[in-house]
Amino acid sequence: MRIRNTMIIALAFFALSLVFIAPASAAYITVDDSNPFTVTITAGQFEGGFYVDGQLLTSGYDSGSVTLLDGMHSFYGAWVTVGAPDGGAQVLFAHTGNPTRVTSGLGIYWVNNDGIYSTFNGGFAGYAGPAGYFDTQLPTVSQDGHTEYSSAPYMGITFISENPVPIPSGILLLAPGFLGLVALRKRFRR
Repeated sequence: MRIRNTMIIALAFFALSLVFIAPASAAYITVDDSNPFTVTITAGQFEGGFYVDGQLLTSGYDSGSVTLLDGMHSFYGAWVTVGAPDGGAQVLFAHTGNPTRVTSGLGIYWVNNDGIYSTFNGGFAGYAGPAGYFDTQLPTVSQDGHTEYSSAPYMGITFISENPVPIPSGILLLAPGFLGLVALRKRFRR
């Protein structure tokens, strides 16, 4: 009887602990470069803060988002990892046609883990056109509007690449507008 009562009490404590356990959460970064002119950076769960271009975007368990003009942008973040090992670089590069020529990318470079927090710095470079930024031997993905995923201890990383419009197609899209302007100009000259 005594063992049975002890087991019932233990099961009751176990059941209550399941009710009050907080769901696990991890830091995350999403870089959405699908717009040809801007990049949207979203981050959350950075207990020690997440900074973009030196400005605090979010800290604690909240999330934040900012939309900036395409170009070079820097990151810094600190999140709880409790004993995770130091990490190396996580880099997601995109290319158009030449897999060794980077046209845009996301780089995350781990600095250290102090036993509680991991910190990193990194950056993003927006679409630089077919000429690209630099050559690399690291793996790259096609710059075609698809989503690429990566991760680090207790952090998820998402990079949505731009789908650049080739220059001849862009000119073809502008041609009807120019023809319309010419027609309007002729009409008003009469």
